[in-house]
Amino acid sequence: MINYLAKIDYGTFTLQIIVNNEIVTLPMRNKIKTSIQVPPRSEIIQAISLHLKEDSIICNQEIIKGVFLANAIIPAKGIAHIKILHTCEHSIILSELEPEIHPLKEYHILDYTKNPHASKKRFQEIMAKLNLDGMDENAKTTIINICRKYQDIFHLDNERLTTKTFINKK
Repeated sequence: MINYLAKIDYGTFTLQIIVNNEIVTLPMRNKIKTSIQVPPRSEIIQAISLHLKEDSIICNQEIIKGVFLANAIIPAKGIAHIKILHTCEHSIILSELEPEIHPLKEYHILDYTKNPHASKKRFQEIMAKLNLDGMDENAKTTIINICRKYQDIFHLDNERLTTKTFINKK
């Protein structure tokens, strides 16, 4: 290590080496702690090992000032990949990462592979409203496929049209 001018910092579990006259700090891992080096103004994806009893979720959160975690689904066993966003001007080392974690079973999971509003009758009603005359076959096929796949977004006369209020009056 002396030949390479390297230094181990056991307080932060990092290895410092000199490359092209610049000090480069690299995180090290051991069985007790995980040390994550986060460069300034960066976004990284870090693999961490969490020993959980069930599949869980990390909800987006600010873990320290200027350092944020993105939403992530974490398997009960194995490695979790979490996204870390660092907005400050200085490099940091996360030596003990303890994000707020919630069980996945507390959340409703949507299955986007199945469209609950899809039906042959509904698709036929949508197609009856469209005038595809004069279109080339390629464009017509594309529109038909879009209507079939996303038929739940089209409003039909016999359905109630709902809205969301985004502005609250005082």
